[in-house]
Amino acid sequence: GVFPSLSKRQQTPFTEAVILELLRYISHVPLAVPHSTLENATICGYHIDANATIYINLWALHHDECIWPDPWKFDPGRFLDNDGAILSPLHPKRKRMLAFGAGRRVCLGESLAKNRLYLFVTALLQRLTFVPDDSEAVPDPDPRSYDLGLVLHPKPFKVKAIRRVHDP
Repeated sequence: GVFPSLSKRQQTPFTEAVILELLRYISHVPLAVPHSTLENATICGYHIDANATIYINLWALHHDECIWPDPWKFDPGRFLDNDGAILSPLHPKRKRMLAFGAGRRVCLGESLAKNRLYLFVTALLQRLTFVPDDSEAVPDPDPRSYDLGLVLHPKPFKVKAIRRVHDP
């Protein structure tokens, strides 16, 4: 069979949209790396002292109804245009999805992580079909029910991975 390749990424906009929506919906890391102010500042009427520690609440940003209509619905279509193409990184929706931070302090590994996620997801979906294990109930997919820790994660559950049969 053909192995997943980054050269095919532009030809798989829905897969790309699913990955972006996963990053938004789940927001594994709920707070961005903290920043400090260098001087006193006023933003939207709020005074911020010099040397204040600022945390960007990615969880709140990624679930803000003013930015993301129906934010608790998993909808990869948020990242597709009317023709089914992936939205440009300069599109306002893409610019508001900050799973890797933003600006000068954006995660240096963002490109590597997104490339690896794409290859990992496409390889899994190409070779396996995932179905719930009959022995237990599937946990609630709503990230508000996830276990808290350094990163958010769903409660443990079992799933069956069935190898896909490919024509020779």
